[in-house]
This record gives sequence, C-alpha cells and structure tokens, in this order.
Amino acid sequence: MVCPGALASAANKAPVQTTCLIPNTYGGDEMDAYDAADHEVYVSVLSQSKVSIYTTPCTLSTSLTVGSHGQQPYAVAYNPSDKEVYVTDVKTSVVYALSGSTLTATYSGFSDPYGIAFDPKLNGMLVSNYGSNNLTFLNSTGVSGASIGVGAAPVGIAYDPSWNEILVANSGSSNLTVLNASNPWAKPLGSIPVGTTPWQIANDPASGLDYVTDWGSNNVSVVSGNLSSNVSSSIPIAPTPRADPFGITYSSARSSIYVGTGRGYVYIIRGVHVVQKFRVGKNYTLDGLAYDSSNHRVYAVGFDGTLFVLR
Repeated sequence: MVCPGALASAANKAPVQTTCLIPNTYGGDEMDAYDAADHEVYVSVLSQSKVSIYTTPCTLSTSLTVGSHGQQPYAVAYNPSDKEVYVTDVKTSVVYALSGSTLTATYSGFSDPYGIAFDPKLNGMLVSNYGSNNLTFLNSTGVSGASIGVGAAPVGIAYDPSWNEILVANSGSSNLTVLNASNPWAKPLGSIPVGTTPWQIANDPASGLDYVTDWGSNNVSVVSGNLSSNVSSSIPIAPTPRADPFGITYSSARSSIYVGTGRGYVYIIRGVHVVQKFRVGKNYTLDGLAYDSSNHRVYAVGFDGTLFVLR
C-alpha cells in the first residue's frame, strides 16, 4: 500500500485529498460503491477477479477473491435493505452478494450484466443485461419476476426520487428507458434521447435533474424525469478531440455532480455548468465514482490500479 499524500493543482485547486495504489493490480480496476452501514468502500478489480474493501482512505481492509481467476467483476452497488454489496461479473454473467468481507451468495440468470442499482420501492436490485437488452430483478431470495425489456445494450441504472422512476442508459440506442420504480415490469413510461453511447447515470435530488455520461459523443446529458415537460441540455466535456466521460456520482456536500473521464480529468457540474475541472494524474480512465455520505468524500477508481479520494 502506497499513500503518497495530498495531490494539488495550482491551476485549479483540485480537491484531491489522497491517492492510493491498489495492491497487486496491473490495470483493470473498474467500479466502486459505498457501504453506508459499515462505512466501507468496495472496488471491483476486474483484472484480478477481486473486490478490494477500504475502511478509510488508503486503508485496505481486505481483498476478496470472487470466483476463479479470470472472472471479471464490474459494477458494484449497495443495498441498504439487506445491507449487502452486490457485484456483477461480466465474464460469467453472475452477480455476487457480499456482506462485509464474506461472499454470501452467487446468483446466475444474467447476460453480460454491466449495470446494477438499488430500487428503494422494491427493496431489491435491478441488473442491466447488456447482452439481452433487458433488466433482471434480484433480491436476497434470488432472481424474481420476468425480465424487463429496455433499449439496446443497457448499462447504467439510476433511481429518480422526484418522479419515482428508474432510468436505464441504453448504450446501443442512445437513449434512456424510463420505468415506474414501483412496478418496472409495467409498460415503460417512455424514453428520453441523449448523446451517443450513454454509460452511467446520477441523480441530483436537490434539483430533480438526472445526468448521463455519453462517452461516445463526449458530453454529459442533463435531463428531467418529467416526461410531460422534459428539460434536456448537453454539457461538452473537453479536452478535445476525446475526453471519454465514464464515471459519475452526486455529492450532497457540494450539491454537485462529479464526472470522471478517460483522460484523467474530473469535472464538477452544478446545474448545467462546469464549475471546476482538474486532472488527478496522467491518462487514468476514471470508470467508477462513488460518494461517501459519512465523510463527504468522492472515491474515483482509475483503471490502472489507483484510488483517488476527493473532497
């Protein structure tokens, strides 16, 4: 474990507190999620078939192997109902359930599960199946109900509390599918066009707006779940020609959206304006961002094996 201390950007006062090296990784760190019950951050290590668990910045609690070597843990989400963390595996099309450092269950019945999110109305997880263009509902008893049809190649999922909706980013059809969070099996409420190859979604509960990273068109789409009068804006993400926006999360402490890119930049957005941009290092791909609501930190995972802790 290496913890060199604070990073700083004289040009833009980057709010980077700490940078850590995730041990025994050689690229392939993907997503992260915050466990509000145990105050831990879970990081999927795709290249090592592991999930690393941090209790504080740069303090590795444990590194848990999921499946055999060669598996590819990807998306991570916390379920506050059963207090477990769920991790999708895009190679074997399973979902792991973790309680602390214990693997409690492995669920099958998915197809390239690239996204996962908690549905508070159903107290369970919705999993996006990239390979079959649908969602699967999962709770502690296993897969439940029929599959839920969405757009092409779904990835990111988010809950919009303002409208009691589930939004699904369809990377293959460049739109969002809008579902009733209380009954996602019903006919979709509608769809919202966004940029090219939408990947992840974050909701700003204060404004009621939803933010989508469109890495194919190099922008962030800002939309409202109010389908009768949908507000839509597009925020360009520089530098050009490509910045590749991927990871995204909401910070309640700063009332801002954080966006991580494939060029090592972090953008902070309020409303429809970029209020700050800074670089955390070289060309890190920042695929996963998660917010620590206890300490008001944002964790950004670099694909090369680096965990950045931001204020």
